[in-house]
Amino acid sequence: MRFLLSWLWGLCASGLAMANPVDWHPQDTMAPDQWMLTATSTHFNPGLDFTQGRDKSPTLRGTKSGDYRGSALSLSWQFHPRWAVRASSLGRVLEDVSDQYQMRTWEASVWTQQPLHWLGSDTGFARLSAWGNQADSLQASTSKTVGEVVLTQSKIIQPRDQTLALQGGLTWSSSPAWKYHADMGMGLTELKYQDFQANGMRNGCEYQLQIMGTDVVGTRIDPCAVVGASSQFSSPLTTYGLDLQKELAWTARFVSWGAGLQWTNGWGRWRASANGQSWQRNGVDDIIAKRNSTPVVQQLNVRTEWMYPVSEKIQPFVGFDYYSSFLLHDLPLLYNSGTSSNFLNTYSQFRAGLRFFF
Repeated sequence: MRFLLSWLWGLCASGLAMANPVDWHPQDTMAPDQWMLTATSTHFNPGLDFTQGRDKSPTLRGTKSGDYRGSALSLSWQFHPRWAVRASSLGRVLEDVSDQYQMRTWEASVWTQQPLHWLGSDTGFARLSAWGNQADSLQASTSKTVGEVVLTQSKIIQPRDQTLALQGGLTWSSSPAWKYHADMGMGLTELKYQDFQANGMRNGCEYQLQIMGTDVVGTRIDPCAVVGASSQFSSPLTTYGLDLQKELAWTARFVSWGAGLQWTNGWGRWRASANGQSWQRNGVDDIIAKRNSTPVVQQLNVRTEWMYPVSEKIQPFVGFDYYSSFLLHDLPLLYNSGTSSNFLNTYSQFRAGLRFFF
């Protein structure tokens, strides 16, 4: 969606409410010392956008902004009858009208499931996860006013985010075919970037901007038709209503909750889950509120999946996902003071993949 990618603030969470980018349902318990390799491909384009969230904006309708494709590899090991670990790598590509942005994601987690008879449950489960996203650079040439300055083009050098999360839940079953779960979790997220480069307008001329601590230094880009325009200037960032550290490198706490069901029959295994998060960010949301916009502090995800085991060791699956806010939990580095209102638009994705057991 162009509101995500149009420029600096649109540059910088599947973000799964269960706790990390590859979970949305309690993890499968395997046989001791068994391994599982999961390969997943995820896509979004106009044909898959059944919520029509992009079409609600006249500036986004009919464009490829926000088109998404992702691929993931995840390796799990059941090293104990009740304990497992996993490591994952994901590649993501987001499209803009004229730009393409590539990001990489890593994930690691440890998981346990234990017998627990509480509130009628069969088992309890817990997961400690860490994950992060990064890119070499994210840039765009779309002009936009932020604070009191018009930026004509911009680039963020090495943006990245890191998240640590803890989640726990219970599982129930009403028959061998029907299983249910509920979970809650909490986590911490931190955003960083190495450098920021931009061009901006001042008194009718375009300047190359360089951030020097809390100041911005501008060097005029010729030709400039304004007679007597200064060749260089230096001003505090606050003069333009900007605070890059808070707007691009915020920290946050979040809580998550969810519930879901699983039905197994002769046609395979069917899963559905609803998950949500509530965020409390430092700095950036206060700036958003001061600019008369509304911070996005909650998200709802609904996910479905159908899996058919073609053998004991191979399980293909497909799924459809709904987001009330575009990848808010998956890719925190996309959220900032310029994109927050656009995260209210709905989003959907199609998933397909294979699980191999060995």
